[in-house]
Amino acid sequence: LARSRAQVALAVTGVAGPGGGTPGKPVGTVWFGWSAAGLVCTGHRRFDGERATVRAAAVHHALQTLVALLRLQGEKAMSDIIFTDNTARRRYEAQRDGTLAGFVNYRREGDLIILSHTEVLPAHEGQGLGSALARHVLDEARRQGWRVNPTCGFLAAWIARHDEYLDLVRLDSPPPAAG
Repeated sequence: LARSRAQVALAVTGVAGPGGGTPGKPVGTVWFGWSAAGLVCTGHRRFDGERATVRAAAVHHALQTLVALLRLQGEKAMSDIIFTDNTARRRYEAQRDGTLAGFVNYRREGDLIILSHTEVLPAHEGQGLGSALARHVLDEARRQGWRVNPTCGFLAAWIARHDEYLDLVRLDSPPPAAG
């Protein structure tokens, strides 16, 4: 995996049938291996049914487990982020391992917060940090009772894809454009 520079690997092998099984490895026995972000998991299961049914069930299980592993890895990665409101610089910051990973610039006008720019530093791109920042800033706006005006294209598009935050957009603000 390291040599290939792949971030995820999945391996599936087994005895799908109709023949080839043994008492210790009956038809329908399938072995799995998953690797994602340094986590490696292996396992095996036995599925009943015809060859096509066993193959379909094995693929479903392999992909379902991979998704769960990636979610777990993503939750762990997001739990390593510390969010702060840097009022002197008028921005919410996300730090990982004590270094700045990304930020959202803002301007406050009464109960309105204008979200003008989001930036994720190159070393942290593609890891969901922009979405984590968006969620944090919008959750904070909700806690504070603020309305938002997302002039930042990323945040406007993000809000448009997450209906649960549309109620925060001030009615006289331009509506978020779908991205």
